[in-house]
Amino acid sequence: MGTVKRDISAVETSFELSALPLYRSSHAFQNISLTGARILEKNGSTATKQTPLDKYLSRPETDHCSWYNFICKSGKVPVISGGSLRVTCPLTDDFCKNTLILHWHDWRKFSDIKDDNVSWNDLFMHFLLTGYCPNFVKADVERERNAAQNRLLKDESDDDNSDFENMSQPD
Repeated sequence: MGTVKRDISAVETSFELSALPLYRSSHAFQNISLTGARILEKNGSTATKQTPLDKYLSRPETDHCSWYNFICKSGKVPVISGGSLRVTCPLTDDFCKNTLILHWHDWRKFSDIKDDNVSWNDLFMHFLLTGYCPNFVKADVERERNAAQNRLLKDESDDDNSDFENMSQPD
């Protein structure tokens, strides 16, 4: 069995021995899983606590906000895992779906967000034009579009330069 040796400082040792945390934060965090993890049942009774999604879906009817804002209103910082939230050009359905689930205003079931006649990508493009789309999402998409355009222009200029390199000099 392979073992790794490392030096442990006196400060870390004293914190470990006194059962104090090695770090502290002024913020509370809320893990949000986009993988679709739901409540597990064991012998007919619930074996897990309510997920953040369950809490959002069971919020009062008068609370009109997105899932992301619902978490933020509780004073916690959302830590999102289990799905693609990285913008790529062209936009992927996975990114569009996850972003819409997080930021769609006041939904209680998936059919409130999307019906079968519209693609996630088309719905996301419409969402970008609304006032409900957060500015940081708009900025991320615009930044990626600009980067993709710059990559395309760089590739074209590299192709143009290769034509000059392949030209023969006159005798």
